[in-house]
Amino acid sequence: MGRFRFIHGADLHLDSPFKGMCSEAPVVGERLWRASFAAFTNLVSLAIEEGVDFVLLAGDLFDEQDRSLQAQVIMRRELARLSREGIETFIVHGNHDHCGGWRAQLDWPEGVHFFPPGQVQGRGVYRDGQEVARVYGISYPQPAVSANYARLFRRDPDAPYAIALLHANVEGNPEHDNYAPCTLGELKQAGFDYWALGHIHTTRVLHPEHPVILYPGNIQGRSFRETGARGCYLVEVEEDRTRYRFCPTHDVIWLAESLSIAGLETEQELLDALRELVEERGSRNPSQMAIIRITLTGRGPLHHDLKRRGFSEGLLEELRETTGPRVPNTWVDSLELATGAQRDLAALAAGESLVGDFVRLCLEGSENAGLLQELELAVAELYGHNRARRYLEPLQADQLQALLAEAREIGLDLLLGESGDK
Repeated sequence: MGRFRFIHGADLHLDSPFKGMCSEAPVVGERLWRASFAAFTNLVSLAIEEGVDFVLLAGDLFDEQDRSLQAQVIMRRELARLSREGIETFIVHGNHDHCGGWRAQLDWPEGVHFFPPGQVQGRGVYRDGQEVARVYGISYPQPAVSANYARLFRRDPDAPYAIALLHANVEGNPEHDNYAPCTLGELKQAGFDYWALGHIHTTRVLHPEHPVILYPGNIQGRSFRETGARGCYLVEVEEDRTRYRFCPTHDVIWLAESLSIAGLETEQELLDALRELVEERGSRNPSQMAIIRITLTGRGPLHHDLKRRGFSEGLLEELRETTGPRVPNTWVDSLELATGAQRDLAALAAGESLVGDFVRLCLEGSENAGLLQELELAVAELYGHNRARRYLEPLQADQLQALLAEAREIGLDLLLGESGDK
């Protein structure tokens, strides 16, 4: 079979809109709009630099079913770069860019292969006249596919190294629509060497070897739901061994950071600590843009200042103005407050009073799985609403705890008075 290499990418979501950011900070919004294209350019450049034999793209190349002409032209241009280097590309369409949407009639470069909708097709990959691998794939005919497409994959007996290219939800990941649902067991037992998956936007190794089953995640984060490095896998196959490593491709990185106010006595100390945090994060890779959300945590005397009307907003504006010239590719999106006054919660909870009852109830609620589940159900209608979910990030367990802690502090502020000493 010999040695060969390939790139496994997915969920490019070219032409993703960033309407909210564009209105607040047009320069940042423009960079974000270009970010998905820049990330794809980075993926293509990586493939060329590494001298891979082929590239796999596992669905959702475009963000909308009626993809823009500009996005398609840019896609064609980047694939032409691969073609000129003799690198083939194998593509399946997913729920966002399904085959039922509008597509421009473009002449695609030599070596670009689109798999048909609704049926699995196999295509050989050749090196020096010898087949080294066979790629099998299937595209979505419409956006919502409820059928188990994994069951349609059949390996040919003569396939030297069999790769399955599929856009699917394995094991019903609740963070994504359950399209082309299948189980990990079905993939492991199908007889393939490598499952090149798409649809889940987080990098996940579902099975490390024999077979390798991977989600590379998306190549560019689009919100604080998708923080940290985003990219693709560079895969090398030699004999019966498959090696793979994650390679970042993002042009913009989303960072969720936290800073404790414990030990900070003055507003100047707080501002200095925030500046240091932003400048350190923003200088890690100056060619990339960093969008940062900072959550202030901990207990200290600055808590009541932070609760003053307009204080945190003014702090944010000052932070943007002072850090902008030093780390120009950095944007502080927001300051979130999860701070508390300097209080002895254990002592308050021990008191036989309304305050004591309140604190005990809050502490019990944060540790009682049943009560947490009731709270989650209580807010589920809001977070699951068709329109609200476009703007609200999925509520995670730690965020639920943070909401409880914030509610506790607001309640104590009201019960004890603004200074917290009454």
